Amino acid sequence: MNFSTFHRLPITGHKDIDFVDIRLETDTSLYIDPERIALSNHPISASASHCIDDFFATLCQVAAARNSKRLYDMLSFGREPNETHLGLSASCSQGRGTSPEILMPIVEEMIREHLFDKGLITQLGDLHLWTPNFGYDRLSDLTTNIIRAVLIDYTLEQYEYWGISNAGDIPAISCMWNSTTHRWERREFPRISSGSYQTLLVPKCFVGRRMLSSPGELLQKYALRYRQQEHLDIRSDLCHRKVDKNGVETWKPPAKKEIRAFEMKGTPDKAYLLEMGHRYPRMVDEFHTDHRFSYRSCPQIMSDYELDKLLYGHDGLAV
Repeated sequence: MNFSTFHRLPITGHKDIDFVDIRLETDTSLYIDPERIALSNHPISASASHCIDDFFATLCQVAAARNSKRLYDMLSFGREPNETHLGLSASCSQGRGTSPEILMPIVEEMIREHLFDKGLITQLGDLHLWTPNFGYDRLSDLTTNIIRAVLIDYTLEQYEYWGISNAGDIPAISCMWNSTTHRWERREFPRISSGSYQTLLVPKCFVGRRMLSSPGELLQKYALRYRQQEHLDIRSDLCHRKVDKNGVETWKPPAKKEIRAFEMKGTPDKAYLLEMGHRYPRMVDEFHTDHRFSYRSCPQIMSDYELDKLLYGHDGLAV
């Protein structure tokens, strides 16, 4: 059952609401994306981005100081945010594991690889680009917890706007990021529920089927293009030489699939991407610059039609 159906909202689909009309009994494969939040002009994007930016700046300081205890504290952000009902799950809202015991070795490896100090991780959304054990789901969970206070206020505003009266009757305690103290803190807030289901609503423009920045895109459009140019510069054996009838010589770079076949040879994409990141660190800045430009000209936001198909299985709610 969808949130709108449970609360009997007078809507016909996502065109009538500002938030994702979540299914209450399970998770939907959508992810809260810190980069979409930063690029959005939604009324709560500024406050959400402030929390995200402060967390990331603090994480960079901790990484530079090699402070293991402080790093453990930063990764101890409490339970998985099942109340958004977003992410990966087969049947019910259960997460994929975001305990500090799971995340600590992942982030420590990022520090050992110098991803922070070499500029390969320049924003929170970069965390999932380089390591196989940190994907969309964990980044989305981390982002949700960082902006939890913002989402709570947003959800309460939506409850008030739609005249839903059963919000906030029972207090709850949860962990959320404090951008003043630069630490996680446990705070009491109104428990927001839909019957027996805890509920946290998320603006439609904050989510996607994947993150805006993906390892696959960084590899295919940037890393392999840089490799093509380097092969061409040195006239490697992979390049294609052609001489016309007048004896004029031209060279073409190898195709990207040729570089994949010759250089990767079964190497996991993220492992090869990490090697290329160290070799061409400037490609990360180019990657993000292009994203900012393309998002402003054509925002990559899921349409109401796409959300309706995903959440309802058809073009809209029956009326």
